[in-house]
Amino acid sequence: MAGQGSTIENGATGEVFTFRRTGGETNGESLVVEAVVRPGAAPPAAHAHPAAEERLQVVRARPVVPLRAVREASPVPGRD
Repeated sequence: MAGQGSTIENGATGEVFTFRRTGGETNGESLVVEAVVRPGAAPPAAHAHPAAEERLQVVRARPVVPLRAVREASPVPGRD
């Protein structure tokens, strides 16, 4: 089992995961993992944690919006 400070690297995707807090160190209360993902990497596969809550915090990123996702904006009433 990974302990605090342990790192796992996914050679296929280039993702690097570092365990900051584990269930063993928090009496099962939480798991905190820092994930470093290369630009353009695929998002995580769809998954669920039925007995847990998952939160994400983006520390540093460059947002990219695919053009196909941008829709023509509706005019705002009262503005030219």
